[in-house]
Parts: sequence; C-alpha cells; structure tokens
Amino acid sequence: MNMNSRLRRSSIEPIIRYYETSKEIDSMLEKTLASKREILERMNMNLNLNHNYWMEHCDVASKASTCRVKIACVIVRDNILLGIGYNGSASGDDHCADIGCLFVENPIAGSGSTGKSCIRTIHAEMNAVLKCTARGNKKDGWLVSYSSYQPCLNCTKALIQIGVRTFVWKTPYKDEWRDLYMVSLSHKIRLEQVLESFQLNED
Repeated sequence: MNMNSRLRRSSIEPIIRYYETSKEIDSMLEKTLASKREILERMNMNLNLNHNYWMEHCDVASKASTCRVKIACVIVRDNILLGIGYNGSASGDDHCADIGCLFVENPIAGSGSTGKSCIRTIHAEMNAVLKCTARGNKKDGWLVSYSSYQPCLNCTKALIQIGVRTFVWKTPYKDEWRDLYMVSLSHKIRLEQVLESFQLNED
C-alpha cells in the first residue's frame, strides 16, 4: 500500500466510525422517545375504558338481537369504537323473533346442547366486521373484538382477516372446527402478532 492510499484510508475511517456512532445514538434516541411516548400515553389513558366497559357495550347492543340468543360484538382499537354488530337476519328478510328460527342439525358447533344451529341469522361478529371502519395492522395497531359469546369458526376467520388479534368474550361457544383452526394458525399470527383469545370473567 502506498503513502497516498494510507492517507486516504486514515482520513475516511474516522468518518465511518462517526457515522456508525451517530446511527447508534439516533437509535438510542428513538427508543428513548418511544418509551417517553408510551409513558405519556399511559398517563393520559382513561382507566374506565377497560375490558368491562367494552363488554357492557356488547350487553346493550345484544338487546337489539332478533334471534333466540342475544349476542353482540364490538371492535375497537386504542379504545376507539370501530364497529358494532348483533345477531339478526339479512336486511329485508324476516326476523327469527317474528317467524321462528331456521334450525339445522349441527353437532360440531352451537351455543347450547341441542345440537342445532339457526342459519337464518347473521352472527354479531360478522355484522361488526361488515360495519368496521378500519383495518388492523402492525403499523397502525391490531384490533380487539369483544363478543357476548366466543366467536365461531367463520367469524373468527373474518375477524382475523380485518386485523383482530385479541378476542375477548363472555360465554364459551362450542365449535370444534374453530378450535382446530386456532391451533393450526401460523407462527407469524399466533406468536409474532401475539394472537390471544380469553374469557372475561365477571367481577
């Protein structure tokens, strides 16, 4: 290596080291600012907007249900209501409350022990999905759904599709296919995106 090469190299190395150090400092500052933002968000958080609060929304909305079981679902993000739905027939169709439920044999899923399910009604979760005004994602944040009953297979898939990653429900709902589907979900959804589903116990 000649003298000119050594001089050029020695003049560049401090710049490279400075650049790397600057990147490290920037990274540290970003982490610090993110921590401060998180603390401020927690300080400004309304502690009344908790799981019980949103489940109470389900209790009220479920009173509008027109099927035999009163069920509702609300979808939120950052404690902002994005969608709400309750059990009911398709728009313009007759209601179960008026002409009775349209039952089919269904030993796989159901809210009761009869082995039958009503196929006239659109589930509360599906109605909430249809009315939801936003989608959950890694950048903007994932969604949370609150349901009177544990969502069935099809409702679970629809909720996951729009970005729900936390399922909160009050009453268990039997669905063997849903249970199989949930444990078969990819590592990315279950672990990286922190999928969770739990029953909210009444105080």
